[in-house]
Amino acid sequence: MSFSLRSAAAGLVLITASLLSGCGGSAKPAPGMGCALNSDCATGLICTFGLCHGQCAKDTDCNPGMCVKSNAVGDAGLINVCQLSVEAHCYYNSDCRTPLVCGRDEQCRNQCQSDVDCVAGQVCTTSGVCAEKSQIVAGTNDVSLVTTGRDGGYDAFASGTAGESGAAGSSGAAGTSGTGTGGVTGAAGSAGATGKGGAGGSAGATGKGGASGAAGSSAGCTTSCGVGTQCVNGACQPCGASSQVCCGSVCNPNLTCSSAGMCTCGAVSQACCGGTQCNSGLSCVGGTCSCGNAGQNCCAGQTCNGSLLCGGLKCGCTVACDENAAMKYDGSIYVTGTPVANIDNSNFIAKTFSWNGTFGCAVKPDATVWCWGSNYYGSLGAGLSNTDLASSKNPVQVILGNAGSAGGTPLTGVTAISVGDYSSYSACAVGTGGAVYCWGYGTSGQLGNNAKNNSTFAIQVQNMDGSPFMGATQISLSSAHACALHPDAAGGNSAWCWGDNTYGEIGVGSAATTIPYASQVTLLASNVAGVVAASPGGYVSCAAINDGSAWCWGNDTYADLGDGNYTGTASVPTQVKTAAATYLANVKQIVDWEGQDKMCAFKTDGTIWCWGGGGSATYAFATALTDSTQAAVTGITTVGRECYLDNDDQVWYNGNTSTSYQVPCP
Repeated sequence: MSFSLRSAAAGLVLITASLLSGCGGSAKPAPGMGCALNSDCATGLICTFGLCHGQCAKDTDCNPGMCVKSNAVGDAGLINVCQLSVEAHCYYNSDCRTPLVCGRDEQCRNQCQSDVDCVAGQVCTTSGVCAEKSQIVAGTNDVSLVTTGRDGGYDAFASGTAGESGAAGSSGAAGTSGTGTGGVTGAAGSAGATGKGGAGGSAGATGKGGASGAAGSSAGCTTSCGVGTQCVNGACQPCGASSQVCCGSVCNPNLTCSSAGMCTCGAVSQACCGGTQCNSGLSCVGGTCSCGNAGQNCCAGQTCNGSLLCGGLKCGCTVACDENAAMKYDGSIYVTGTPVANIDNSNFIAKTFSWNGTFGCAVKPDATVWCWGSNYYGSLGAGLSNTDLASSKNPVQVILGNAGSAGGTPLTGVTAISVGDYSSYSACAVGTGGAVYCWGYGTSGQLGNNAKNNSTFAIQVQNMDGSPFMGATQISLSSAHACALHPDAAGGNSAWCWGDNTYGEIGVGSAATTIPYASQVTLLASNVAGVVAASPGGYVSCAAINDGSAWCWGNDTYADLGDGNYTGTASVPTQVKTAAATYLANVKQIVDWEGQDKMCAFKTDGTIWCWGGGGSATYAFATALTDSTQAAVTGITTVGRECYLDNDDQVWYNGNTSTSYQVPCP
């Protein structure tokens, strides 16, 4: 049966005070008793929905029950009554007294579009029904979902759905009729599982506003399922907790509803368990487990987010180091965490660099060379003396030309750069065609121009006959001599050195104290993988060989040749050992550890082995670099002069294992 809500409301309010007082009495029907008029109910009660109800302004006026509006949404007459227990539970809108609808929690509720459509103190939920705040599921703006597939309070806006199938066993019960006027017929209930077919649902009566009524269900939960449970196959089942099915698509706090419909946590893009914990290798950021960001572990396949790099374990942005400076993948250079800046305060950008703690030089993407720091002896290569320019915190351009010339001709086509060891003031670069150019302090012949003089601008290294030395691919500088890697006719690489030879560090077997021109190192033939000129203990050169061995020559006073001795010199290469009859193997790069008077080798297993630094047998053989607990340092990915990068993207410098920093990544 249908009726007009507005006419019913008018009939209720057109009761005079005298009628109420004249007809009321304690003998008249109490709440829940049948009635037609207010006068049929006890004094103070209201006759609505065909039953006597207590009046209310808010939920706390009802005990038990919820305060509901008995008028339609937007009606001018505000008649709030306490809902009776027999009116509360529902499966479908047809189970509720008009204008109430069946909410997704199987509770008859007022419809709403905003909070103003609800009784004071209630809120309008996402599903369009009014609810007490205590009934809202944590982390959502809605009541719990206890029956999937039903309209959940949206009957005013969507068509009804077919009834569920009957429970297994005997035939399902017939579905109840849908309510309303003006809509299409509801669908029939489906057959009961494994039993006899469920009876068809009754035809849905027409729904409000043209939407169809819902068809009856053949089976269902007999009572309303509470928070944390939902109706599944006719029974209330737990949901929303860890390892339980999701309540619809909602889980308890600190849990995520997975694609499998289960509440879980701790994996990538899932909620952090307990708000703080994630699976191994993941970080909890903003309540969500993640990987691949700066400082976080690399994701599967050693991948990182954006342009970040996987150092082996964690994601970062550092690609190279020298002393206490590091370069990011974008070419910016940081000295102990502070960026090198242009004169306009923007980050200076380079593709390779060298820094010794006193001054540094770098090659820009356009293959020009720029230097910053101290300009003692003209070490910045800008054509200016120390008197003209003592130092510059911003990089200045290296030039070819006469000293003091305005601007000069820029040094271009550069691919490699090296500055001398700490507190030295020389620099060299490999330019077009493998030509080598040097500048700064040169009184030991380290500028390689067949002379022993300083230069404030770049001059070219020569062969003994004065012709340009060409074809170099790598350059390394100590405080007093230099070495370069040079391809040879045999298809390999040979080592060439020039400068101070007091201790035989040029490696040609000569007793001359200075060799100011490029000279090929003997014995190494075309097997050289890399060469380093260094100053630990005073003037040493070392090379990594293609077979994984390491060879050194020069001063052995501090055991820096690693050959088991700690006195004398060697003017030709001698092989580095780990014990009296055991040679260091699997070397891929030589490293200058001059601050501790050592030489080191970076091995293929990610460890560093060092020798020298003292005049005794203790230092005469190569041993693994260790940390404060005397355990070998592992996980090293990149090495430089007295520095290395580990797989946590930390920059370790000053030649020890206790001083580090992380370059800030975007």
